[in-house]
Amino acid sequence: MNCRMSPKKRIAAWLFPRYSVFIEKLNWNAKWMATVKEAGDIPLFPRRDALHKFVQARAVGPIDYMEFGVWRGASLRWWCEANTHTDSRFFGFDSFEGLPEDWSPMFAKGAFSTAGSIPDIKDSRVQFVVGWFQETLPAFLASYQARECPLVVHCDSDLYSSALFCLTSLNRIIPRGSIIIFDDLSAVLSEYRALTHYATAYLRQWRFIAATEGFEQAAVEITE
Repeated sequence: MNCRMSPKKRIAAWLFPRYSVFIEKLNWNAKWMATVKEAGDIPLFPRRDALHKFVQARAVGPIDYMEFGVWRGASLRWWCEANTHTDSRFFGFDSFEGLPEDWSPMFAKGAFSTAGSIPDIKDSRVQFVVGWFQETLPAFLASYQARECPLVVHCDSDLYSSALFCLTSLNRIIPRGSIIIFDDLSAVLSEYRALTHYATAYLRQWRFIAATEGFEQAAVEITE
């Protein structure tokens, strides 16, 4: 601490450190609780597969489904089996090398790696986009042709940096009515914070349409 500080400044510096993850998490947790309280009377499900089934039932006809964070392919495989329309398209984004940075004490850099192994999903409608999102998504979007069909985005990227990059990059192709499923929305410093910052920066509005109990997983609809 700088000894040239006035007594008041020294006390303030001691009481209010420049940055504290603990304090930031408390603040974001309070914001999260307020958001959940405002969700209203939406369907709550005991498991994430029931949540996905609810969302899939709303997406009538062919869809474009984009999943960020494929890992072993369980969710992607489920969507391919649930939506059998021949014109549906499924895009799985993953490096298959695990997390690019630490997420939590339980999930360090490299967690969820498959050592480069891509899930064996025998469906011609599926396209894997292999690599870090920041390296592959811009090129993908440059050639992506949006269609007049529902867009479902499954954000299972875990990290704040990854979730925010994906949402901001996709913004121009996310029309009103699009549905985004978050797999870890209750991680307040990660996907929830990314959604909040994205919506604020791009003047987007959203609402909950369904969640699992405890709002660990949640589906939101972009309304503006």
